[in-house]
Amino acid sequence: MNKVMEKTYLLIDELEKSDIIKNITIYKEKIINNQEIQELINKGNKETNDYIISGIRKKLYKYNDYKNYMDNYNKLMYIVMDINSRLNKITNNKNCYKI
Repeated sequence: MNKVMEKTYLLIDELEKSDIIKNITIYKEKIINNQEIQELINKGNKETNDYIISGIRKKLYKYNDYKNYMDNYNKLMYIVMDINSRLNKITNNKNCYKI
């Protein structure tokens, strides 16, 4: 196997073992089992008015389980965005030759 692929799989394994993923899993389960949070999420998903959606988000963030889930989710997204940014720097070569 290619060394880059090998290291990529190691990175994924480490991410899966990380506290971020563990916390996302724990808080996701708590959110799924909380009827009040589920109702707010469903209401927000159906809403188109940005003002109402903002109010729903404020209500959701009053729940520690939701806040902790989102905090960990955002940490993971920043890691993914950093990786994507680095890959784009490597692969975004405007001088490719067309065959």
